[in-house]
Amino acid sequence: MPDVITDVNQMTPELLTEVLQATGTLPQGRVMTIEPQGLFYPTFTSTIVRLEVCYSADAPPSAPSHFLLKMSRPEAHSDVLADLGRPEVAFYTTISPAMSDSPAVDCYHALYIPDTRQFHILLADVSETHEQTEWPLPGTYPTCIQSVECLARFHAYWWDHPHLGTEIISRPSEFALQGPFSDLQERCTAFVNFLGDRLSPERRAVYDRVLAAWPALANRLTTGRDVTIVHGDAHMWNFLYPRGSPTDTACLVDWQLWHISVGASDLAYMMALHWYPDRRAALEQPLLRHYHHCLQEHGLRTYSWEACWRDYQWSAVRNLLLPVIQWAAKIPAAGWWPHLERAMLAFEDLDGDSLLKS
Repeated sequence: MPDVITDVNQMTPELLTEVLQATGTLPQGRVMTIEPQGLFYPTFTSTIVRLEVCYSADAPPSAPSHFLLKMSRPEAHSDVLADLGRPEVAFYTTISPAMSDSPAVDCYHALYIPDTRQFHILLADVSETHEQTEWPLPGTYPTCIQSVECLARFHAYWWDHPHLGTEIISRPSEFALQGPFSDLQERCTAFVNFLGDRLSPERRAVYDRVLAAWPALANRLTTGRDVTIVHGDAHMWNFLYPRGSPTDTACLVDWQLWHISVGASDLAYMMALHWYPDRRAALEQPLLRHYHHCLQEHGLRTYSWEACWRDYQWSAVRNLLLPVIQWAAKIPAAGWWPHLERAMLAFEDLDGDSLLKS
């Protein structure tokens, strides 16, 4: 498959046959027909199309009958969003294949073209065995447990891995992803000015205190200890949960924002950014303790509960910058405005000011 696919009609039976033969998925036979199923999932950066495939009679029964084709959208809202295909393709071609038990679904082909910033990713369709929860409802307790266990298993594998920060996994830290500190200050100032009287003086002052403490907080990542690869967008609707099978585990999709950080940042993203206070009051500590227990079960005995809790608090403070970054990336306000409210409430509940003063 020499060229990036930008239109579903470019995925021909001949091309798909070539891909499946190269991966060993189709040792004999060939693809006869490909039918888009009419299920198009537009996101800020991509379009996802479900494909139904028919094979020749000599193809093995195990050949998959459905796929998901993810393609870049030319009308991405900003340069930042337009370039998110690069890390996702890198994940599916480098990170996931390195694991024997990756939380990602199987990927058959992924390609990114730097000059045009276009990409495509051909994924397994696991909708017969897994399902998503309903947006925007928070997950039930059982699905929360599955999410936490999925994250802990992934984080533990890459925890202080020798390849982190090398040419093999060269993604910069979370702090570097947010650009030079002066740029971050400028974006925060512009964000606060944009909101005007929609942001109270008390909350404006919170941003001032976060920015004043941010260089010191960022030092947590520069130590290179107790860090891992994180998903970066681990809300409940990016998990796929098994349909009743006791042996299947949850999967994670949409790996565009993976990076090196503290593992608890994925938990803070899932809970502190997306849940309101009553839900957090009921489940926040129990789920984080379960996450810490799972890390220990995976062999991480030196990472204390106190360190895990502090990393979670730090990540909840960091969540305050996500609405700023999303606004600067021209994501519609319907996406970041609720995040701002929940992030502020979590900052207050978790005594973020004490962390900033420490």
